[in-house]
Amino acid sequence: MSPDHTKPPYSYYAPPGAVRVSASALEMARTFGEQVARASSGQVIVFDWAISRGVRRRVDGPMEELGPGVDLVSLDASAVPSDVIQRVDGVAFAIKIPKAVYDPSAERLIDVDHTALRFKLVLR
Repeated sequence: MSPDHTKPPYSYYAPPGAVRVSASALEMARTFGEQVARASSGQVIVFDWAISRGVRRRVDGPMEELGPGVDLVSLDASAVPSDVIQRVDGVAFAIKIPKAVYDPSAERLIDVDHTALRFKLVLR
C-alpha cells in the first residue's frame, strides 16, 4: 500500500519525483552529506522548506530575516519516512516541501542561485 501524501508525516514531504534537484544542488547535498557523515551516523540529508529563516552576519549582530526558502539540513533517519528518501547518483536525500509550496512553482526544481543567502538554494 502506498503512503497517503495528504496526511502527516508524508504531507510534509514531496513524493520522490515530484520535485527535481539540479546537478549543482545535488552536488551541494553530496558535500553536505559527507560532512554530516563524518560528524554523526544515522542522518538523512533533507532539502527543507522554511516559512521563515534568519541569519546573524556577526555573532553579536542583529537577526536578519531572510523570508521563506530552501535549506539543507540533516535529520535523524528515524524521523524521515523511508518512502520519501530518494537516491540520485549515489546521494540519498528527502525533500521536505509541502505540496502547497511546490505545486505552484514553475519548474518544480531545486537549484543553486549564488545570489541567494545561506545555502544558495532556490525552488524554481
